[in-house]
Amino acid sequence: MATSLKFNDVLAVSGQEGTIGPGAGAVVSGQVLEGGKADKILVFHFKRKKQYKRFTDIASPLPR
Repeated sequence: MATSLKFNDVLAVSGQEGTIGPGAGAVVSGQVLEGGKADKILVFHFKRKKQYKRFTDIASPLPR
């Protein structure tokens, strides 16, 4: 699943330590090695005094 990405809109570039300049003409490229899902989190909805309770678990996508 190795998908390569290229970002052309770079805001700032640092050529030396302690200096930051505009990112005109700079390109940042990367690669997604694997996709998966994060650990599940528990979502609990309730309404006071109405005996309304709902549990849901969510696992969001997580590219690496």
